Amino acid sequence: MTRPRLRQIDFDTSTVTTTPTTLGPAHGFVRVDSTAGNITINLPAAASNTDKVFWIVKVVAANSVIVDANGAELINGAATYTISDQWGGAIFACNGTTWTAISGGIDVHDAVTLDADAAVLLDLTGQEIGLDTQTANTVLAGPTTGAANEPTFRALVEADIDEILPLAGLSDVDTTGTATGDIIYNTGAGWEDYPLNIGTNVINDGTELQLGNVSGGNYVAISDTSGEVTLVGDARQWDDLQVTVVIRNTGATTRDPTFTKWFDNGAGSRGVYVYGFGDEGVNEKELTFTMQMAHRQVPTEAIHMHVHWIGDTTADPAVVKWGLEYTWKSPLEVFGNTTIVYATALENDAATGITQYKHNITEFTALTPGVTQDDLSSILIGRLFRNSSHADDTYTGGVAGLLAIDAHVLIDSFGSAEEYTKYEDIADNLLLESGDAILLENGDLILLEA
Repeated sequence: MTRPRLRQIDFDTSTVTTTPTTLGPAHGFVRVDSTAGNITINLPAAASNTDKVFWIVKVVAANSVIVDANGAELINGAATYTISDQWGGAIFACNGTTWTAISGGIDVHDAVTLDADAAVLLDLTGQEIGLDTQTANTVLAGPTTGAANEPTFRALVEADIDEILPLAGLSDVDTTGTATGDIIYNTGAGWEDYPLNIGTNVINDGTELQLGNVSGGNYVAISDTSGEVTLVGDARQWDDLQVTVVIRNTGATTRDPTFTKWFDNGAGSRGVYVYGFGDEGVNEKELTFTMQMAHRQVPTEAIHMHVHWIGDTTADPAVVKWGLEYTWKSPLEVFGNTTIVYATALENDAATGITQYKHNITEFTALTPGVTQDDLSSILIGRLFRNSSHADDTYTGGVAGLLAIDAHVLIDSFGSAEEYTKYEDIADNLLLESGDAILLENGDLILLEA
């Protein structure tokens, strides 16, 4: 078996600067300096140089090195072998008839640089590549319009959002408007704006969260400490305080309304009954009731007492005159003399007469509580009567059937913060010092003393 031989390369080093130069037995590793011009290196005859090896390296950038075989001999099948790059080179090995060149320069990479576009993103310092700093709220993206192009750092535009968030059907925001929490949606033809004005209509003043038309004074407030919900301004709602009437013998039994059947199923059913207030010249019909104010209502706002009723006959023109006698006090206050108010007008009805069995509403003048009536759980004691003996009552011979008596009240909460106090304790939300004065809603002025 023939073993391959490892031929030792002669690394005798020499530098060539002249052209042409013919290599011989003294050469091994050849450095070629082509600064002055192209240099030709002639290889010796192959027949006398079997197993000879030369390593030729071009050590400068300028010009070229041309390696030329002897006579008609060849290098890798060609007459010459050219080395163009600095530190480029080849190992030339002879088999006695031809030369084989194996690329074998000193591999030194050209200096790395960044073009202008890459320099926007990257920072190159020596051999270290890092990231450049960028302006806040910008993204690396292609052009905003037109044909494709290299990306740059820029702010998002409306078209970018349309591509990222296809929100067709949702509400939407004007991307050129102020950042106030608007809801956004894409109509398919463009972005639309539904402003919520977050920051203007949703704020926290340090004691409560306020939602709605805060600057206009109409909003829902939620306490930071107790979670109590309060309706402010136009956010307050109307509600009914319903009354259960009482018929009692007051010493004048002839004043009791007549409790009779007004309607049945038309086939002799037991039917339904209401109290009838007839046209009486004397002993006008009446009933009494008590009404407790609710914790959910605004205790300082007026209440609107009114009567729901029907007539048993049609008459035009005709008017029923209702009377309300009452006295009203808060807990720990002393009841006193009564007040009497009257009402004849039909609420929200321009009719001049009465239609049989039509549901009518007659409202009394609003009753505004005073300082002895505006606390929680105040009680109104009342007497409702038909003032049929008065000339203003022209429903002659007609009977007014009472459906209900109740009061419309403004509510500003689900109830009260405390059992006997409407609003949260002011001490929870105020830092008070000696000498501070507090004006209460009922008009009382409290001066704190040391």
